[in-house]
Amino acid sequence: MKRNAKILQRRSGNDNKKDQTVLPYENRSAKGQKDRSFCHLCGKGFQYIGSLMKHIKTHESKTDCTVCGMTHQSTKDLVTHLKGCHNKTYFCDVCGKTFASNRCLRLHERIHTGIKEFACQECGKMFYRREHLIVHVRTHSGEKPYHCDICGKAFSQSQNLTIHKRSHSGERPYHCGLCGKLFNTSSHLKTHMRYHSGEKPYPCDICGKRFRQSGQMTRHRTTHTGERPYACHICGMRYRFAPNLKVHLQTHEKAAGE
Repeated sequence: MKRNAKILQRRSGNDNKKDQTVLPYENRSAKGQKDRSFCHLCGKGFQYIGSLMKHIKTHESKTDCTVCGMTHQSTKDLVTHLKGCHNKTYFCDVCGKTFASNRCLRLHERIHTGIKEFACQECGKMFYRREHLIVHVRTHSGEKPYHCDICGKAFSQSQNLTIHKRSHSGERPYHCGLCGKLFNTSSHLKTHMRYHSGEKPYPCDICGKRFRQSGQMTRHRTTHTGERPYACHICGMRYRFAPNLKVHLQTHEKAAGE
């Protein structure tokens, strides 16, 4: 973790004030028992930021039961719990996640085995599930079947429409327990927490460089391979990044409107 100072806001006894301190993590401490930093996952309070960051790591090594919420120290313990307490038949031996059917379990297991059966005919990209391929194909075709009933903006995925609607409502339901920053998606909060912890879980398999987000790693990897996976369905021009293809498609839209 970098030792350069960062500003963190802590909860204090006075709800109207936030004590902002600029110190290295290891030396940052509370001025009193009421001025502490809290774990965003379980609410436990700590006097030192360094202690809090170590505590957050313990959540990553534990596994919660999706049925009753009980926390277990290992996947093995979770599997034993599922068999004995919930009589669950369909659970993953690797991560302990439970499923309603054997089909759903088999689809999930592909994530661990790396088996991708569904290929894009345009660019060759492989996917674990047919539904994921269908969504991906829309990046080539430009299809956007989900429309915002407020502004009319269209999206290729329903969850993107849900997130977009929060820009109208101002809703940001995900809260960072360390600095108080709010986010409109849980994935944005999860990525943000890595800036506090220094975690970079996505390594490049070619050079070893690590990244906080899988998309960052994927984009970086194309610098090694020269891959251009995003193709224009109108003229065939290919791009390394989806935003570049999006800009290119706008040139076709303008030409068609003239």
